[in-house]
Amino acid sequence: LAREQRTFGAAFGASNTALGFTGSLGIDIGAAHSSVTVAATDTLTDIAAKISASGARVSASVFYTGSQYKLLVRGLDSGAANAVSFTETGTSLGLNAPGATYQAAQDAQLQVEGVTISRPTNQVTGVVPGVTLALSRVTASPVTVTVGTDTASVKTKISALVSAYNEVVNQVHVQTGYGSTKPINMALAGDSTMRRALSRVQSIIGNVVAGTSGRYTTLGSVGLQSTRDGTLSFDAAKFDAAVQADPTSVARLFVNNTSSGSIG
Repeated sequence: LAREQRTFGAAFGASNTALGFTGSLGIDIGAAHSSVTVAATDTLTDIAAKISASGARVSASVFYTGSQYKLLVRGLDSGAANAVSFTETGTSLGLNAPGATYQAAQDAQLQVEGVTISRPTNQVTGVVPGVTLALSRVTASPVTVTVGTDTASVKTKISALVSAYNEVVNQVHVQTGYGSTKPINMALAGDSTMRRALSRVQSIIGNVVAGTSGRYTTLGSVGLQSTRDGTLSFDAAKFDAAVQADPTSVARLFVNNTSSGSIG
């Protein structure tokens, strides 16, 4: 698993007693350097606050063992490239002593299909397209990850789209009149601008979606059909069958995909 560095300092008898150190503490993470000035009146608590406010990607706190107090400096970022080194000048905080770092910064390592992969965090992307692998424990044997398509939540969103679309169509019909139904707003009766706007909206449903190909290239091909009055109906069974047959092509109808050029 990827880990951040954790380092303990030397033990002191109290956390709020002036230590009498006069000097500086250098903090290096890769090419980034920060420095903390330590005054003779600084307590362990004061120094911890200065480290946390130094701008370095670390946080510091005072750790009580039950009888003594120690500085605990923790890196904010995991990964081997975020290892922290300390340089003490005029101080004896013990952060650079041998064995002070009890958890080294390290990358996550895993194998997928026999290929070894390293990442600086435990949120691994780019290995399985569209999937983030959240690493949580070290394993001695392979783990099988099953990725499924959640069609239920997608159908709920499509149903909401259909309801919103039909609301627009019905409002235009009510305002401008439709069939034998008289308009409630005579100023808009048979208004050509409203008709053209509605026609533009309706054309979205029947047109081929840019960047798609094969069997599923229109919304109608996956179950969204225009009825005689211009509203939409949704055939959930037809949608399920399309997803089962070619989920990638169906997805391109609803989302923008820069790699394929689809504009769903």
